[in-house]
Amino acid sequence: MPLHSNYESNLAEAKEFELFVSDTLAHSLAILPCVFRSKHYQTLYGESLTGVEIKLDKQFRATGNLFIETEESPHESREKSPAGIYHHTSPWLFVIGDNHTIWVFSTTCLKREHISGKHRNVRTPTASGFLLSVGVADTIAARKWEA
Repeated sequence: MPLHSNYESNLAEAKEFELFVSDTLAHSLAILPCVFRSKHYQTLYGESLTGVEIKLDKQFRATGNLFIETEESPHESREKSPAGIYHHTSPWLFVIGDNHTIWVFSTTCLKREHISGKHRNVRTPTASGFLLSVGVADTIAARKWEA
């Protein structure tokens, strides 16, 4: 089963972003996410020890929307499973952005937005989610940082 073409480079960028967010959260909110690196631990416990889900979004500046993930699969040919705000480990915080701007949301708030049906659903070969406009994100985020 082939991985999608940019999987490895995207993964490397995402890991670097996780370190940036971990540093920002540690210094700003005294939260140390302790991001898990192994697929085994991520499957069992979620992305981090503290229940923080971190996502890099490299396209929001061009599109004006954040992609809020609800399902994923590392392989295009495999069925997607709940992820992001619906990961089975129930993350309580969802952090998204890039190295210049990050938003912190409660996952409860994002689930309400998703269920509301106000936002466009999007499917790619390896992920599903919905688009949250930056304007709405600014009003519902628990915190926002800009470099």
